[in-house]
Amino acid sequence: MMMPTRRCGRRAAGCCFLWTLLACVAWRGVIVVGAAWWLFWQLPGPVTAGQGYPLPLVVGRHASVWRLLAGRVEHDDDALRVWGGSTVVLSDYEHGRCMLELDYRQLGPCAAEPILLVGAEERAGRVLVADEAVSLARPADRLRHGVLGRRAHLAGRSGVWQRVRIELGADGGGDGRLVLRVAGDVASSLAIARLRVWERDFSPLFDGQSLAGWTGAGEDAATCWRVADGLLECTGQRGPWLRSMREYGDFALRLEYRLLPGGNSGVYVRVPADGNHHGPGAGLEVQILDDHAERYRDLQPYQFTGSLYAIAPARPGSTRPAGDWNSLEIRCTGLQYTVVHNGQLVVEASARDCAELAERRVRGFLGLQNHSERVEFRHVRIRAAD
Repeated sequence: MMMPTRRCGRRAAGCCFLWTLLACVAWRGVIVVGAAWWLFWQLPGPVTAGQGYPLPLVVGRHASVWRLLAGRVEHDDDALRVWGGSTVVLSDYEHGRCMLELDYRQLGPCAAEPILLVGAEERAGRVLVADEAVSLARPADRLRHGVLGRRAHLAGRSGVWQRVRIELGADGGGDGRLVLRVAGDVASSLAIARLRVWERDFSPLFDGQSLAGWTGAGEDAATCWRVADGLLECTGQRGPWLRSMREYGDFALRLEYRLLPGGNSGVYVRVPADGNHHGPGAGLEVQILDDHAERYRDLQPYQFTGSLYAIAPARPGSTRPAGDWNSLEIRCTGLQYTVVHNGQLVVEASARDCAELAERRVRGFLGLQNHSERVEFRHVRIRAAD
């Protein structure tokens, strides 16, 4: 009777060992899967088209206009190297609800800390006030007007890259400039390989590949409009102006343009199908011009870039030299018009101070003028109220 008992005991022990082994393997699997899942959530997920307009900043051929206020940088189309003590205004635009993405790595010899100034106000070429300052090395710090940021380590050929994604303005904070300040020794630096902001409420009007969403007014747009190297170009040939496929009422329109010396163009706002922008029942034109050109030395006040043409003059002095990119933002709310050119407020007008505006349309097509001169556009996007 002892032998069967011993044999059963051995079998029971074996089964117990086997079940213990399987349990350990299973728990290890759970731990591995759990760790993988945790790591997955630490990595920035994919961004979909519905999350806004992706505006490239600082790095890349079509990066939006940026400025160095202080310090030292080295720059090409692939990367930006920034030394300690530097301050960079990331774009001409004021940003509210948006998401910032950044890839960076330390270059040494000591650490340089990237700090994002949110809601910054700039006057006289320097940053006066910022709503918040958040270290991008510790993006999980909660922003007063935002949500948690996330950071991940990315393997790179030359070392470890840090990828940061951080939400801004999620709680309705005010708009302001985004400024990158790098703290650290002036001999230390970091490299930035990707930097962009997703403008949450904006949608593209130009996809960088085609004339989709636009039509030639009365003629084939291909007569004088084309897409080349991601840019929307008026070739300078005689032909139609470019008209949006749909009409807009209240909106904010943002775009960037580049002129040749002596160039001339414009943006049509709330015009009828025929493009009329003069007199009662018409839309209007926001002027685009090489203000510095000798041929325009006798401009009328209402002819400077940013003006509501023949209605409200723009404050002069905001135009960059021909061949440089300029930014333009046009905001229309009812009969209130605001124009910001290269980050400077140049027009604030309404029917109260410009009676002629009361006679103009409050809904219509958008358009890009063909003045039989070459002009390039990029980053054309809109935040429409309807």
